[in-house]
Order: sequence, then structure tokens, then C-alpha cells
Amino acid sequence: MQGVKVSTIHDFLTFDIQANERLVNKYINDSAAELEEVQAKIFSLAFEER
Repeated sequence: MQGVKVSTIHDFLTFDIQANERLVNKYINDSAAELEEVQAKIFSLAFEER
């Protein structure tokens, strides 16, 4: 999301879609590669539990 202020992304995640603010704050400044890695881990965990 190049060109979008971090504060705009933060507000969307926490206020609009009610994401956990602690998690948002933890990952908000990570690079795209780091975020993709976290996303992959989350999907992996989600499918393991089924």
C-alpha cells in the first residue's frame, strides 16, 4: 500500500474492521515480506486446527 499513511491503515484496521490493536501495532511497520510470512503462518495455523 505504497503512498498510504500508516495512521490511515492503522485506523482502518482497528476502527473499521475491529482488528486487535495490539497486533496491529506490533506488525504495522513490518515490510511486505515480513507481513507475508506472518500471513502464511496464520493460514497454516488456521488449517491445522480443522
